[in-house]
Amino acid sequence: MGFLKELLAFKKWVKSIQPQHKFDRALAPAPPDYSKLEYWAAHPDKEDLSHFKPEGVGADDLPLEADVFFLHPTTYFRPNNWNYDFKHNQATEMVDLSIIPMQSSVFNGCCRIFAPRYRQATFHSFLKGNDNSRKALELAYEDVLDAFKYYLEYENNGRPFFIGSHSQGTCHSIRLLEEFVDGHECFSRMVAAYCIGFQFPIEKFEKGRFKNIRMATSAIDTGCVIAYDTFLDSGKPPHLLDKVEIYYPDKKKWIRRAHKKPVGVNPVSWNTKDEKVNAEQHLGCAILVHEDPKKINLKNFGTDELVGLNPIGLKAPEMEDMTTQLRKDGFLYVSKPKNPLLRRMVLPGGNLHNYDYNLFYMNLRENIKERYLAYKKNQAL
Repeated sequence: MGFLKELLAFKKWVKSIQPQHKFDRALAPAPPDYSKLEYWAAHPDKEDLSHFKPEGVGADDLPLEADVFFLHPTTYFRPNNWNYDFKHNQATEMVDLSIIPMQSSVFNGCCRIFAPRYRQATFHSFLKGNDNSRKALELAYEDVLDAFKYYLEYENNGRPFFIGSHSQGTCHSIRLLEEFVDGHECFSRMVAAYCIGFQFPIEKFEKGRFKNIRMATSAIDTGCVIAYDTFLDSGKPPHLLDKVEIYYPDKKKWIRRAHKKPVGVNPVSWNTKDEKVNAEQHLGCAILVHEDPKKINLKNFGTDELVGLNPIGLKAPEMEDMTTQLRKDGFLYVSKPKNPLLRRMVLPGGNLHNYDYNLFYMNLRENIKERYLAYKKNQAL
C-alpha cells in the first residue's frame, strides 16, 4: 500500500507540471550565446561553487591539467513552457547552488570545470514519450552541441578532457558521444565520460554503434564510458511505468529505454562483475552544508519561487556507508544509506536517482584522478 500511495501522489504531481500547450519553436526561449559567461553555470573565468571540496579533502589533488564538460540534470519542473528560458529563478538556483557544488565539483581534483546552461526540456518531457517531448529534447540537445563546439574551439586548446553528466544531462551526453565525439579528432583527448543516471543502453556498444569509445571494465580504462543507475537493495526498476526515450542516430528516431539492459559499472569496485562489494571499499558520501538550513523551503520545490538554498561547503566524507552490487540486469543495488538526508527523495521502485553522485562522491573523485594519470601514462608511452 505504501508503494501505491507514493505512486498515486507521483502521478498527481506529474499531471500538475504538464505544459498546457503543444511544443512550438516560435514560443521557445532565445538560444544561448556561449561567448558570454552568463550562459555557463560553471566556468574557470567566473565565480561559482564548483570549487567546493569535502572538509579535509584536497591535499592530494593534481594540477588542473584536464577539463570537464559537465551537463547538469533537469531542474526545470514548470508547465509554463517545454524548455527552460534562463530566467526561471528556481531552475537556475538548483543548478548553481546544488548541482554545481554537489556534482560537478567531483571533478575539481584535476579539472577545470565547464558547465553550460542550456534550454533543458521540462521534467514532463520524460514522462510521456510523445512528439512534444521529443521536440523539447531536440532543442535542448542543440544547445549542448553548440556549447561543446564552442568549448572545443575557444577553451580546450588541445587539453585532455572528461565529459560528465547526470539524468537529462546524460540523455544528451549519450547522443553527443555517439553523434559527434566518437568520430571526431577530439576523441584522442577524451579521458573518459561519466554518463550517470540515465540508463545508457548497452546495445549501443554491442551493435557497433561506437567505433572508438568503449565501455569501462576497470578503474584505469580511458577513452571509455562509465555509467550506473542506483537502486536500493529491495528496489526494482519500474519498467512498465518508464516512458523515457533515448535517441538512436542510426535510426533517426527516439526509442523507449524500458527493458533495455543498461551499461553498468560499479562505482566502488570499478568493474562490471555481479558481486557484492563490502562497505569497507566505499570511500565516502558527500553532503552539502548550508549556512542556515531553516531558510530552505522545500515546499517551494517545483514552483516559480526560490527554495532558499545557501550552501557554504561540503561535509567531511561519510565513509563505509553501504554495500554495492551490480546485478545481471545492469543496475546498481545498494544497502540503505545511513544518513537520512540521502533517503529523503527516493523515487518509485527504490530509485536513488537523486543521489547518484552524492553516494559515491569520494570513489568518483579518486577514480577521476586515477583515470587521468592512466591517460597521461598512455600518452607518454
